[in-house]
Order: sequence, then C-alpha cells, then structure tokens
Amino acid sequence: LRRGAQPRAIYDKLRLDDPDLDISYWAIKRLCRRLRKARPVREQDVALHVDTAPGDVAQVDFGYVGRVLDEGGVLHKAWVFLLVLGHSRKMFARVVFDQRAVTWQHLHGLAFEALGGVPQTLVPDNLKAAVIRAAFGVGDTPALNRSYRELARHYDFVVDPTPARSPEK
Repeated sequence: LRRGAQPRAIYDKLRLDDPDLDISYWAIKRLCRRLRKARPVREQDVALHVDTAPGDVAQVDFGYVGRVLDEGGVLHKAWVFLLVLGHSRKMFARVVFDQRAVTWQHLHGLAFEALGGVPQTLVPDNLKAAVIRAAFGVGDTPALNRSYRELARHYDFVVDPTPARSPEK
C-alpha cells in the first residue's frame, strides 16, 4: 500500500505468495481503507481551490463515456465534450461520436453560445484537435493545431495547454 498498490493487487500478490492463505479480498480492502485513514495527510491528498476571476479561465476536453446508441440505434464509441468555467464551475457538455478537429471547433461555438460569452483563456488537454506539440521545457517550441489557432483568433481567446501527463495541473 505504501508503494502505491491497490487492494486488488495486494490481495493477488498475497494469494500468489501463499495459495493456502485464508483471507478474502474484502478483508484486504477494509484493511487498506483503515490504513489510509490512519496515515498523515500527504501533499497529493490536498486539493486546492483555484480562484479565478469571472470570464478568465475555462478547462476544455473530451472524455470517453463508453459505447452509446446513436439516433439510428447503432452502437458507437462515444465521448463527452466538456467546457468548464473556472470561476463558477458552470459546465457545458455534449456527447459526440468522434474527436475530429471540426467537431472540436463546432462544440466550442455551441459552448460559447450556451454560456453567453468566451473566456479569456482556454486550457485544453493535449488532444490533437487542439495541441500538436506542447512546450513546457526551456527549449521547447509549442505547436497548436492550425484550425484551433484560427478559432482562438476568431473568438479572441488564449490557448494555455495542460502539461503532458500531468492531469493534476
């Protein structure tokens, strides 16, 4: 548990090491829960509220939601487009069946219309419809998708991508 293993992995390891061990997965899960509650608070356990001014920042991304029936009754992979305002946490969400740049841009327009304005800064995750190459190192050069740059210019917002593989940021 100290090294980051979850209850299922701990249970499986114990059973592999000693097949005669008479303990249930649920007992391991309860023990892990008690141990987590007893440990001191760590830096990664603390969530900070980030205060932003109204209209300043919005986070935007696609999230996989599974397989969904379309209007014709056909099962497809589906994603949800989310745009969340930083100050109010007001959210715009739409389920879509692709993550193409055209869909990404169209949904931005729908979100801006539904929310009644355009935030000054949009913080997308590093999906290809928005960010071709993120730049967070000293010598890195950023590259935004050209159509997304044009969308930002049209709506007059700044794109500030999330660092790669750092969802906590």
